[in-house]
Amino acid sequence: MSATSATFNLAAALLDTHLEAGRGGLTALRYDGDTYTYADVSDLVARVGRGLRELGVQMEERVALLLPDSPQFVASFLGAIRIGAVPVTLSTLMTTDDYAYLLSDCRARAVFAHASVRDRVAPLRERLPHLRHWITAGDPSAEGLTFADLTRDPVDPLPAADTTEDDMAFWQYSSGTTGRPKAVVHLHGNAARPADLHGRLVAEITSADRILSLPKLFFSFGLNNSCIFPFRHGASAILVPDRPDPARVLDVIARERPTILYHVPTGYAGMLAAIDRGAAANLSSVRRCISAGEALPAPIYERWRDR
Repeated sequence: MSATSATFNLAAALLDTHLEAGRGGLTALRYDGDTYTYADVSDLVARVGRGLRELGVQMEERVALLLPDSPQFVASFLGAIRIGAVPVTLSTLMTTDDYAYLLSDCRARAVFAHASVRDRVAPLRERLPHLRHWITAGDPSAEGLTFADLTRDPVDPLPAADTTEDDMAFWQYSSGTTGRPKAVVHLHGNAARPADLHGRLVAEITSADRILSLPKLFFSFGLNNSCIFPFRHGASAILVPDRPDPARVLDVIARERPTILYHVPTGYAGMLAAIDRGAAANLSSVRRCISAGEALPAPIYERWRDR
């Protein structure tokens, strides 16, 4: 921990600010027909943080997340950060060999694994010398410790760890295009900067916005869009756990009425193709569409704008 930086905890910056200002009743997450207020999310984050602490997870120890977009992902991510641990967001689409390398490389002390990835990661449990705790999400009846078990009992408010802007907040891995994926270490202070800059100056996010990001939370693009950006500005995020099939995305947009839409260029192209095939589309709620992840071809931009 740096001795020269002021105390700053990313989880506290994204949640406590709203509760202290009386905004705990604002909607933070919309998921599968349910809504979670900032007070709800803060409570779930406190339950995860307390649970991890009772398991013995310490400051700066890594906690791997193999979870689909969900309130459980957000709570596990921010719960680990709140106690000074370091979540590592991993894709749910990898192979057993991929997970073996990444979980060993980050020396994960605990793993949150969704039931959908169980068959690919279960064989590794006895091969990872640093791993001590395994928490299963998505299956309350699973053997061993489940997310429901970890968060069942109510807890008092959980003070944030005395981290600084220069401390590790979370890890994400590169795509591995130049060899093995490499850990990219994000700091508490720097992790908030994109929300302060892009969120305020580009997307112009306010507490009235509903944000839909089709890139997943385990990507840097999706993590910012669906968690850090909206929570920094008191907005709400719409979480979609499954793959962003174009027709499904158009249906979610029509039902959930997002005001800001994040997608990759191929996603916008896919939605245009679905509309051309007759899929219903109602984007009247969307005030801003943002693309990243690859170059946006001019024809796709122009067709989307015109449509």
